[in-house]
Amino acid sequence: MEESQQQSPEELPAADPLLRLAWTLVEDSQQAEDVVQDAFLRGLERVRKIGGLTQAYLRTSVRNGVRKVWRDRERRERRELDGARTGHVPSALESLEDADVRSLLAREIHSLGEPYRSTIHLRFFEDLSPKEIAARKGIPDATVR
Repeated sequence: MEESQQQSPEELPAADPLLRLAWTLVEDSQQAEDVVQDAFLRGLERVRKIGGLTQAYLRTSVRNGVRKVWRDRERRERRELDGARTGHVPSALESLEDADVRSLLAREIHSLGEPYRSTIHLRFFEDLSPKEIAARKGIPDATVR
């Protein structure tokens, strides 16, 4: 959907309460659709692992997705403000060094054995709390920490 075709929550189909919830919280129809799609993907993963999917799980997943959108917005705005304040634009060399560090970090994480690799992925890339990771993996949250 293009930016000019933004829908209000009232224009969304009444049969889609998850999309309505996401739209109400992020106020952007495209991001709302992405959040709901991610929630369903996580739901499918849950069904494969433990066999159950409830409306409550999907609503919680949508709310968690919305929180991630908010955090991402806040970080982006902070970066933009910091860049505007300092006037510092990273040089090509700095950008390359950052890319090298990210690449090295990705290789190191990939070289870890399980359950460490998946736990780090869930914690830092999917931004789940230790308690959420423990629930997903069926282990005590102290073990995750």
